[in-house]
Amino acid sequence: MRTQNPFPSLISRICQKIYIPLFIVLILAGFNYNALSKELPPEQAKILEVLSVYINTLKTKQASADEIFDKIDFNVGTITEISHIKDRKAALNEFIDANAVLMDTRKNAEAILTEELEKRDVSQKSIDAYLKGYRDGQTKQHALLLKIDVTNTQSMETWLSIMDLLEAKWGVWEPYPENLSIQTEDEELIEKFNKFLERTDSIANEQAKYIEELQSQ
Repeated sequence: MRTQNPFPSLISRICQKIYIPLFIVLILAGFNYNALSKELPPEQAKILEVLSVYINTLKTKQASADEIFDKIDFNVGTITEISHIKDRKAALNEFIDANAVLMDTRKNAEAILTEELEKRDVSQKSIDAYLKGYRDGQTKQHALLLKIDVTNTQSMETWLSIMDLLEAKWGVWEPYPENLSIQTEDEELIEKFNKFLERTDSIANEQAKYIEELQSQ
């Protein structure tokens, strides 16, 4: 039987490690909230409190996505039962949903911050000034973060397509654990499988560029 391409480098292993460094600026800003809040004017203390709340929200969403990611087995060479495919598809969909929540939290940062500031009766003048500073300081990084989030979703969607293909072609391929892949004589399966793997590599390369650009900020 023909052996398929070796298992590609996992984009997810890159993605999983990029979240925390991306919060460095925000974390440094809110890290000493308890100490700093005692020394700041009331409105500034409230602003710092809101930033701390938002940071914790992001960290919670990130932790949820990371936990789900850790449950996903990308090694197709270990699939010996169709239930393995169904389990992996469920985990992939769960990750996509969690990543969507994380993306929404990023996209709606200003709305979330504004709502929390208004709850604390911070003046509109102070809110506008703070959001302008936040926007000016985060715009480029924020855009890169969202692009990275998008590549995470694109990668998992491609893996879903791989799982759908293997499920549809169940019985005409065999796992090849030594190569972390599969083997088959089905030409259609070979072509589609390899095309999907090439797609995951392309996404990984695209994401790597975003990460490099982000780290150069």
